[in-house]
Amino acid sequence: MITVEKEIPAGVEIHPYDRVSDYIAKANDIAVGTCYCRHHGELVGRPCDKPKDVCMAFGPAAKYVSERGFARLVSKGEALQILDRAEKAGLIHCSSNTGKYIDFMCNCCDCHCGIIQSIKNAAFPSMAAFSSFIMSVNEEECMGCGDCVERCQMDALTMEGDLVVRDTERCIGCGLCISVCPTEALRLELREGAPVPAFDRREFNLAMMASLQQNR
Repeated sequence: MITVEKEIPAGVEIHPYDRVSDYIAKANDIAVGTCYCRHHGELVGRPCDKPKDVCMAFGPAAKYVSERGFARLVSKGEALQILDRAEKAGLIHCSSNTGKYIDFMCNCCDCHCGIIQSIKNAAFPSMAAFSSFIMSVNEEECMGCGDCVERCQMDALTMEGDLVVRDTERCIGCGLCISVCPTEALRLELREGAPVPAFDRREFNLAMMASLQQNR
């Protein structure tokens, strides 16, 4: 998972691999295509009201899918606009797990995305996939409107009286709740012990192989 950095408060350290804008700025090619999950839902009579043309590929992957007609190349400015549209629609930003550059960024919903559904159905979603951040609540500023509860796709937030309460085991730190809080009572904090992603695909594959060997 990756959090749009504008939701991260000033003064909180943002590592390069947490900066969506860095990935967009560094990419030689960026492509946007139709979300497979929501397109499939539409075809089988289960349409979604969230935008479909928001899934992005970067670098060589972008060139590959655009040359084969699965996506279209876009400018860096349009990519940022697409990301902003996905954020406003309440879509979770899921990216490939490498730090040098990311191959893709899917903007997903729990009603259609199989990956998001599997994470949500996990006993502890925060252990299945998460960003480097976790949400915290300033109880003195919370007005109890409940907008964040409706926004959270992981069911990590509930209302207890007039205050919102976070379930640490379910919060994946996507930051979607932050952008709808009218009083700025919700904030993102660095997650303790958040792992650093592999630098590139080669390092990622080596880490996967090492993990498989350890678990034999």
